[in-house]
Amino acid sequence: MFSLADNQEIGRYLSERIKEKGFKSNRDFARAYLNKTGVPRSDEEEQRMANRLSQMQNGNKGIQIYDLPVFTELLGISCEELLSAGRCFAASVNHLTNYSVALSDDESVWKAYVEEPGEPILNLDEYGKNIIEYALDFENYRLLSYLTKEGYIYFVGPDEKDYACNFGAGVKIKRLSDSQPRDLLICRMGEDQSLRLRLLALAAERGDLDMLAKLHAREIPAFYQASAKGWTTPAEAESRMQTRGNEELRKAKQLAEENLLDSVAAAFEKLPAYFAEEFEVKNSFGEVHRFMYPRLPELAARLLEKKEEEGARVLLKSAVEHNRNTYENLQKLMCGTIEAFQKRRPFWAGEREKYDAYVSAQILSEFKCGDGYVLYRDPGAKAGLVTNLFRMPEDVAADGGTERLIAELNGWYDRVCGIRPDIERGTAE
Repeated sequence: MFSLADNQEIGRYLSERIKEKGFKSNRDFARAYLNKTGVPRSDEEEQRMANRLSQMQNGNKGIQIYDLPVFTELLGISCEELLSAGRCFAASVNHLTNYSVALSDDESVWKAYVEEPGEPILNLDEYGKNIIEYALDFENYRLLSYLTKEGYIYFVGPDEKDYACNFGAGVKIKRLSDSQPRDLLICRMGEDQSLRLRLLALAAERGDLDMLAKLHAREIPAFYQASAKGWTTPAEAESRMQTRGNEELRKAKQLAEENLLDSVAAAFEKLPAYFAEEFEVKNSFGEVHRFMYPRLPELAARLLEKKEEEGARVLLKSAVEHNRNTYENLQKLMCGTIEAFQKRRPFWAGEREKYDAYVSAQILSEFKCGDGYVLYRDPGAKAGLVTNLFRMPEDVAADGGTERLIAELNGWYDRVCGIRPDIERGTAE
């Protein structure tokens, strides 16, 4: 481990190394930096980079993590040497670290690191970061795909009973010794839900449907904790999980969710069917319910902002069908409940009215609608329903055809939430 120098020391050392390497000026180094990163060269870009470099050299600005791989390659030094201002050097050019492996595009290097004695891949480095975090920072999608597809790491585990705060994330790399009871990489994967979401954003940008499916892109762990018989919606299950979490991790998750939405919207023409489909989830209690991507309305809104009406309509048509089917399924369940109660309905009119009011209250006490979901539980707990219920803001800018879909969607939403049992006629409307 080495001590991190302050910005002034790093800046002075950076200036010295740039001169020693033969760069004639900051502008000359900036030009090489832009060539290496693939940024189109222009006088404006060169001057901007030269100014930023000058701020680093003066100690007014620190070196950013995305600068390190380029700076160290151009100057022929290690990140340890640069960040310690020359006090510390890498022990060996062949020494693999989370950082260096995450930068590599060589599969043989990845494999060697995974199989290295002592299992360093399971550790955090001196900055408290693991290989997954570095690979995400560098957008090394090939490495992340390799680790996932080879089964070294997994964000979705095999046992659905583990799906609570996350999808049972873990690793299949085992330590030869048991000196460390729980590896820090496993802990971080379990606690930090943003890691899976950030990888999903990279997969969406590349249109990688296999990875999206493998990582359950359109699901949330709360689907597996929601239960009609247990009287819990996904929103309630998720809220309970969040109260146990770390505030910093919660903010990281929220940011990653927004970035994922942006990535899906940007690449939606490659992914329309996946995010518009309904799917079944068998929860940890053995119930089977049907859900859709919970942030479908927000995704549709983003597409409309981008003037991609066709993509938004694909989502809205599926959502309308889902809301309509939900209403019809809810009707059937309520009618079954009413039919069971009618067998015990009194003969006398006055008694019937009291009984009907009691039955209606009983049925409605087992029904809730809000926060994007609807739940109904048969009072005898023999059957139930829990699923998404979608609504769009009515002031979203859209063309005539899309506006009609939004109105139809919201109409079904209102009918579901406003459903009432009619005991006299044995129906629910």
